[in-house]
Amino acid sequence: AHRLGVHAQTMRYRLKRIRELTGRDPAQGAEGEGREGVGGLAARRHQRDGAGGVGRRGRGQREREHEQRIEAERVETLITTALKGGPAVLGLDDTLQAVMEERVQILLVEDGFTQPGWTCAYCRSLGVRSEPACPVCGASLSTVEDVVDVALERTLEQRGAIEILRGDARAELARHGHIGALLRYEV
Repeated sequence: AHRLGVHAQTMRYRLKRIRELTGRDPAQGAEGEGREGVGGLAARRHQRDGAGGVGRRGRGQREREHEQRIEAERVETLITTALKGGPAVLGLDDTLQAVMEERVQILLVEDGFTQPGWTCAYCRSLGVRSEPACPVCGASLSTVEDVVDVALERTLEQRGAIEILRGDARAELARHGHIGALLRYEV
């Protein structure tokens, strides 16, 4: 994740999506032959750090604690910025609008938060409220099982980052609509 310049949560989400879409595990390498893949590198690093190095368990715990601190700081920044009227939004409707306008810098979402909704194939609008036709262009709508997942994918397409909250900070975001975004700019 560090070498790609993305957050660890973003990397985990992308790897999960690769597995879901291709049926292949990136940890197994290309075609599963001749490559260590992500899992092989981690195993080799664990062997290297064995007896004389930092133990995997200790490093893993510190990494989780560090990620939880980052999550808490980002959630606090998101909520504070949004409540002060700065470049941030809270709640599903406003977040979907920001995704459609390609303004999302970092999308934060509580792990497990899903919501059925719709997409417009013509103008790429997103929504959750029942509509007879796209409120933007009038085209017919396609229902989707999880509009949150569509928003995550669109954010990545737009070179935004995502943060899937698994730590204690998710409870704070849940009080503000389960999802929100820090924006590239205000309108």
